[in-house]
Amino acid sequence: MRDFWKPMPVSGKLIRELLLLFLLLWVQQSYAQRITRQYNNVSFSAALKDLNARQHKYTINFVYDELEDFRVTKSIRNQSVPDAIMQLIGFYPIRMTQVEDNIMVECTQKTTLRYKGRIIDESGNAAEYANITLLSPIDSTIVGHGVSNENGSFVIPCNSRKVLARITYVGYKIISRIYSNPEMGIIKLQPETMIIKGVVVKGERPQYKMSPGGVEVSVEHTLLSKMANTFDVLNLLPRVSVDGQKISVFGKGTPIVYINNKRVNDNNEIVNITPDNIKSISVITSPGAEYDAEVESVIRIRTKERRANGFSLRADAFGKYNKWMSDYELVSARYQTKKFEIANSLWTMGTCDGEDNNL
Repeated sequence: MRDFWKPMPVSGKLIRELLLLFLLLWVQQSYAQRITRQYNNVSFSAALKDLNARQHKYTINFVYDELEDFRVTKSIRNQSVPDAIMQLIGFYPIRMTQVEDNIMVECTQKTTLRYKGRIIDESGNAAEYANITLLSPIDSTIVGHGVSNENGSFVIPCNSRKVLARITYVGYKIISRIYSNPEMGIIKLQPETMIIKGVVVKGERPQYKMSPGGVEVSVEHTLLSKMANTFDVLNLLPRVSVDGQKISVFGKGTPIVYINNKRVNDNNEIVNITPDNIKSISVITSPGAEYDAEVESVIRIRTKERRANGFSLRADAFGKYNKWMSDYELVSARYQTKKFEIANSLWTMGTCDGEDNNL
């Protein structure tokens, strides 16, 4: 039988045009799944519903009523859908689980009550990254914790009918108040004047930058660099709590601490790091694959580059009154070169606690 089919010659130009067409289609499809949106004080549920409607690659599953109380103010720029959701979550007790193209979003703390409010500064501006800790008025155990978002808003699931709220924000006085109503309303902060050796200390507020798995906080040239010790600095970071030398991250237990990529085995090593020698600190609440599976939180302290060589001796004393008195004394000795450092220190700390029971 005679074969009438003959292959047609294909020119190199046609092949190049087809490859270019496929490339353009691939790029278009990729960018079609990127999200650029601005959300201003909308419910988390409404934001997820909007994300679901603006793309077709992922199916986002969630219970609307469960997430409606959580408000989000966020600028999303050219993010994938999973990354956009993680950016919206921030420090909320919300978990995202992804299985291929299916995404499940849920609140991790199932409670009947949720303490809600908004924090502003003395000028009425939103106070972002303020720490809100809810304590039992009976024994001061922690019963809830939250961090304010870009709008100053926070939502803390907690079933306690009465709580002692402790609010900390860099450069402002600590607020301690008893609340029996979950609707905490607007909370206005008052600036705190820091005086060291008779001189009023001024400085910029630290800059916060969301990083993979957590947040990076600048310390250099900010008010944090003026703190008495590094433990005081850590105590002002989002989700971090410090009791003496015991460091914890709310909901994530005791963190693994690194100083310049070296793991800290004894927290006395942190005593030898002075705040004015710290460049930045990262708080990682969702550690990646580079950490062991059992690690739930990480704190990475980055110091400035070593400059001076030789021996140094430093003595510090620090006192503060803010409805309670606290004092801190430190004597440290250090010998360092560009490649080697040895240090030791002796320190004491004392506090006299109190609380403001006025609403």
